[in-house]
Amino acid sequence: MNIDNSIRQATYKLPGTLRLVNPCGMELTIPYSDITQAFQIMAAYGEMGCTSTFPDGGYTFPYEYADSFDFRLIGASEFTINDNGETIRCLKWRGQIYKRRTYEATTGARRMPAKIKYSRGSRPGDPPHLVEPDAGDAKKGYVTLITFVGAGKLSDIYLKPNNAIAAA
Repeated sequence: MNIDNSIRQATYKLPGTLRLVNPCGMELTIPYSDITQAFQIMAAYGEMGCTSTFPDGGYTFPYEYADSFDFRLIGASEFTINDNGETIRCLKWRGQIYKRRTYEATTGARRMPAKIKYSRGSRPGDPPHLVEPDAGDAKKGYVTLITFVGAGKLSDIYLKPNNAIAAA
């Protein structure tokens, strides 16, 4: 076992405290004994709509997580809507609705990787640093909740139950 792996193993066993906010705005402090229990608590409380702090620009995870990510971990619930015959995947988070948007990879001078994000139109009162400008309309903008882009180390702990990563 190398040093990095032993440090990782020891970190997973450290106790700590989760600080969450329930849908009524009440702050909750919940102790956990190890990282596995922390994720179990996050999923259980997230299913009830409890959330943690929101990072600027939203959460970011590897692209491969997009279809199997356990959104309860961020306090969001999944559902679909029908928009003129098209089924659109959405998330509800803190009473706001975020639609799934898929962007294909581009090549050339402005090369960008493929990404999937859940975002909503900005509203008056949104903190300006959270609003991404709309390329087609300077008066419009978007707020992104979560983005799946690029590669990264995958871990079953972030996946919906029964969606374990297949052994390579």
